[in-house]
Amino acid sequence: MEERQAQIEALQMVVEYIKKLAPAFHDIAVELSGDKQDDTMDLLNQAIEGLNMVIEVFNATYGLLNEKEELFQKDVIEDKIGAMNKAISSRDDKEIAKAIEEGILPFITAFAQIADVFLKNNA
Repeated sequence: MEERQAQIEALQMVVEYIKKLAPAFHDIAVELSGDKQDDTMDLLNQAIEGLNMVIEVFNATYGLLNEKEELFQKDVIEDKIGAMNKAISSRDDKEIAKAIEEGILPFITAFAQIADVFLKNNA
């Protein structure tokens, strides 16, 4: 029961955190698509640190969220994270922006929405 409570608290925290992280990733994608600023890469690095924390919470709560039905396909999410890592390694701003827009933002947005519904129904 303690583990479940810790997972619920982590979900509550991550829902609030993603409300700040998603707009930051959106802004970074816009900047990488053609309006790059001096601090864009620093902001990207900070956002990636936040994403890593979100992924940790996702991994810790995956079983809880998928108790009744499979809401997330872990391999699909791993592919999206892999695409982001590949884009960052390429140092191609447009590829990074694409990975954010097509992979990271949909993942964190869906995670926050599903976590929020779960919390409303189970917390």
